[in-house]
Amino acid sequence: MATTDLGALQASAQQALEHVTSLEDLKEWRVTYLGRKSEITAALRELGTLSEDERRTRAPEIQQVKQQLEEAAEQASVRVLQQQEADLATSERIDITLPGLVGERGTLHPVTQMVHEISEVLERMGFSQIEGPHMETDWRNFEGLNFTPGHPARDMQDTFHLDSGRLLRTHCTSVTMGHAIEKVEPPFKVFTVGNTYRRDDDATHTPMFHQFDAQVLAKDINLSQFKGTIQEAMRAILQRDDVEIRFRQSYFPFTEPSVEVDVTCTICLGTEGPCKVCKGTRWLEMGGAGMTHPNVLRNFGVDPNEWQGFAWGFGVERPYMIKHGIPDIRPFWENDLRWLTQF
Repeated sequence: MATTDLGALQASAQQALEHVTSLEDLKEWRVTYLGRKSEITAALRELGTLSEDERRTRAPEIQQVKQQLEEAAEQASVRVLQQQEADLATSERIDITLPGLVGERGTLHPVTQMVHEISEVLERMGFSQIEGPHMETDWRNFEGLNFTPGHPARDMQDTFHLDSGRLLRTHCTSVTMGHAIEKVEPPFKVFTVGNTYRRDDDATHTPMFHQFDAQVLAKDINLSQFKGTIQEAMRAILQRDDVEIRFRQSYFPFTEPSVEVDVTCTICLGTEGPCKVCKGTRWLEMGGAGMTHPNVLRNFGVDPNEWQGFAWGFGVERPYMIKHGIPDIRPFWENDLRWLTQF
C-alpha cells in the first residue's frame, strides 16, 4: 500500500516554490522535491511493493504530480530571471538627461610654465632663443669661459664628469657664449633655457635643475644698461610688487665686474623668526651676472676692444618658488599630483 500523500506533497512543493527568489533557491527546491532523495522519488520506488492493479492506478498519478512540479519549476525559473533583469535595470539605470562625464585633463608642469613665462618675457625684450647640447666639452663649459685648469671655481660647480672626457654642463653660459658665437654674428641678444647638472641636493638645490642664461653682445654697452636690463626682466618674470632686487659684488671667472643678484624672500617676507629658505637673511640668491670678461671674448674669437657684453644665469625653479611663495624645491620632482595640480 502506498504511503506517500501526493496531494500533500504537491501542496507543500507549490507553497515552497512561492518563496523562491533566486536561481540558487530554485536549485535547492529541485533537490528537495525532485531529487534522488525527494518524496516523489520515494513514491516511485514504492511502486515495486504494490500489486499490479495498484501500480496501474498509482504510477500515472505519480508521473502527473512530477510533471506538474517540473512545469511549475520552469515557470518559477522564468519568473526569477525576469525579476533579476528588472532589478538590474533599476540598479544600473542611466539618466540620459544628466551631463556627460568630462575626462580629466593634464596641465603643464610648474617648471614648464615658468620656462614659457621666462621665454615670453625675454622675447618681448628682443632676445632670441638658442639651444645647445647637455653634454659639453671642458673648453665650452670651463676653459673657454676663463676657468683655467686647476681654477678653484671649478670645485664650486661640483661637476658630473663622464668617462668620455666630456661632462654634463653646469651652466648654460656654454650655450649663450660658446655656441652663440658660432651661430650668430654680433651684435646679438640671445638666451637659452635648459637643464644643468651639479652634485647638489637640499631644500633649494637638486642635482638636475633648469637654468635660463642670457647674453648681450654689442658695442658701447655698460654696467648701467646691464643692471637695468636685469631689473626689467626679473620684475616682468616675478610679477610681485613686494619683491626687491639687489646687486651684490661677487666673483665669476667669465665676468668682470661680477655681481650676485638677490631678491627678497617671499617665504618669510622679512618677518622675525627662522626661515629655512633664506636662512634668516631676508634675501634669496637668483644667480650670477656681470659684464663679459675680455678673456672670454678673446677665447671665442671676439675683439674685446670693439665689442662688450653682459650676461646672467639664473635658475628656473627659484623664480617660481619666489613668485608663488614655495618653501622647498624638492616637490617639483616628487610627481605628487596633489601638489602639482595646485598651479
